[in-house]
Amino acid sequence: MRYVTLDELRKRFYTDSYEEFYEKVIEGVNKGTLIPVKRSKFNGMNPPLKTKYLEKTAKEKDEEALAGQAEVLNNELWHLNRKMKAAYYFKNLPEYVQDREDVLALSAFLDRFDAENEPLLSVNERCYEIWQDEKKIEIPSRRGARILSNCGLTLSDLGMYQTSEPLAYYSRTESTPQTVLFIENEDPYYGLCRHLRQGSRTVLGRKIDTIVYGAGKRISRQVSGSLSEGGIEQHIFHGDNTLLYWGDIDYAGVEIFDKLRESIPSLQLFPEAYIRMVRKSRAYPAAGIMKEKQSEKPLDSLRSILSAEDMIYVQDLLEHKHFIPQEILNVKDY
Repeated sequence: MRYVTLDELRKRFYTDSYEEFYEKVIEGVNKGTLIPVKRSKFNGMNPPLKTKYLEKTAKEKDEEALAGQAEVLNNELWHLNRKMKAAYYFKNLPEYVQDREDVLALSAFLDRFDAENEPLLSVNERCYEIWQDEKKIEIPSRRGARILSNCGLTLSDLGMYQTSEPLAYYSRTESTPQTVLFIENEDPYYGLCRHLRQGSRTVLGRKIDTIVYGAGKRISRQVSGSLSEGGIEQHIFHGDNTLLYWGDIDYAGVEIFDKLRESIPSLQLFPEAYIRMVRKSRAYPAAGIMKEKQSEKPLDSLRSILSAEDMIYVQDLLEHKHFIPQEILNVKDY
């Protein structure tokens, strides 16, 4: 309970008529939402009103309303689909009130869901079928994922799968085994695709069959999704393929490679490209300047393909916030 003065109520129930204001205050008193403070004075008007009242806080009103619904809510939870765990909501009824409509829609879906005969759908497709909101789970601010967790359900329980952004790639052939080159940046990707389309079979002396565009750090998510979904790029991830990576010589580029290798343990750096980048960089009066702040990372993967002399050169560049962009090489070098 909290105290509220007659002046505060006057602002809340704004009206030019004292009689109307009086009736609203008395209506609150009769409903029990306003309780006159006995020791407070009258306002000196006719008819008179006490100058101070007690009223329930919003939380108290919600708790009182919830207490009146508790039996109905608990009964609903007992009758949810048996695949759903209701323990969380039994302990957190106010949260169930907020999620109630979505929880009941989920239960109704599971009542009619035949897991053995239903086709798998994407997350967005299934969400629309259940809630008529295709982004219920995908958007972090939506509560679909939280509701599934509260009910002890996974995506597979609902016959849905997570999609990933498709890989952009060019394959000269889909025969396997083959050599696949993952590229960090857009311009080198297009240049290499043009190079192969014009009839070339090699890049820097190495036979290359497929070029995959990594789009920087996005490549890790794309590859993880493609591998988990068994996507159309199966010839790219054939077990006997040689998989190479080529990106910028900086901390970010090395980090992308190291992260990608967590999904593809057989991935290796493309040594011919990195060696050529360092040698060409030495011929320029200055190297590129890092465009963003980068945290220092281990350079073990670069150290495994560059000479000691080249590594000293690279480390000196990075320590002075310079880097060698992939774009230092172009079709004239390939």
